[in-house]
Amino acid sequence: MNRPSVLAPAPRPGGASRAPLFGILWKILLFSALLAFSFPAFAQAPADGAATAVLTADEWSALAAKAEKGNPEAEYQAGLIYFNGLGVPADPELGLSYLAKAADHGVVASQSFLGFLYERGVGVPQDYQRALTYYGKAARKDDPLALMGLAGIYFYGNGAPVDYKKAFGFFSRAAKKGEALAQIMLGEMHEKGLGTAPNPQKAFASYLLAADNPADDGYALFIVAELYASGANPAAPKDEAKAQEYYRRAADKGFAGAAERLTRP
Repeated sequence: MNRPSVLAPAPRPGGASRAPLFGILWKILLFSALLAFSFPAFAQAPADGAATAVLTADEWSALAAKAEKGNPEAEYQAGLIYFNGLGVPADPELGLSYLAKAADHGVVASQSFLGFLYERGVGVPQDYQRALTYYGKAARKDDPLALMGLAGIYFYGNGAPVDYKKAFGFFSRAAKKGEALAQIMLGEMHEKGLGTAPNPQKAFASYLLAADNPADDGYALFIVAELYASGANPAAPKDEAKAQEYYRRAADKGFAGAAERLTRP
């Protein structure tokens, strides 16, 4: 099968990324969840009012006071608020300052967020070395975002030499944390022999694990369907009925192209 790699590399300075945007999308979704976890009102607010619904004036005043006194979690939350302009005028520089303080004080979510910003060059100059540093700190605590970030850097060689063994290791750790995209990437690496010996059985098992993961957007389901349709993997003998089942499940999740593969009555 001629499938694109599921994890998009960070765009290199002066040029666009050549890979699909799956990697960017999962990070956007993860940070939306991160904001919702930090500020429950954010999850319930309408799209046009999310910024003003994050905290009340009294809550913000109390949070800002804690941040100024060096409370690590308050520094992190204030950093997110200022960086994104959530209910206050956006001030990325001040937001980064608070996020850096929180990261220095050991807040793992802040370390991961800064790693993401520096890897992607979002609001800051792209700096892979800083990205590696911040991701590395968070990865020591098994943070899924940091593990995926490091895996992507070593898989594509952005800011570090390509090292499939290291990428495989980070994807393996992220997969154990339930990251569907890490499970898919392990399937791809087992399938192609990247960072590990080729193993069709392990590849198919990884794809199946991802397909059954509620976080899968339908891509893993589509991969499994393609394998059953083609019979290219000895662990998945050609089975049109199973292929149709997985195409249907992928289509139900809205994955592009899956509906076209369904057998028409």
